[in-house]
Amino acid sequence: MKDIAKRFWKKVHMLGPDDCWHWMAGKTGGGYGVFYIEKRHTTAHRVAYILAHGLDSVVGDIDHLCRNRSCCNP
Repeated sequence: MKDIAKRFWKKVHMLGPDDCWHWMAGKTGGGYGVFYIEKRHTTAHRVAYILAHGLDSVVGDIDHLCRNRSCCNP
């Protein structure tokens, strides 16, 4: 997981803790960041949340409270 985190976070432009952290790599047509992990694509904001809080903390959908689809601030 350490290698995944390193590869992931270098694609994120981090600002302050309450700011949007912009995904700087590929995006869907709808503007969501995409990241290739374990032989499939997933949304970047979901990976950011899992890296920050752990897989067990994911319940339901992970929403962008800032409404910025390319934001990866967990």
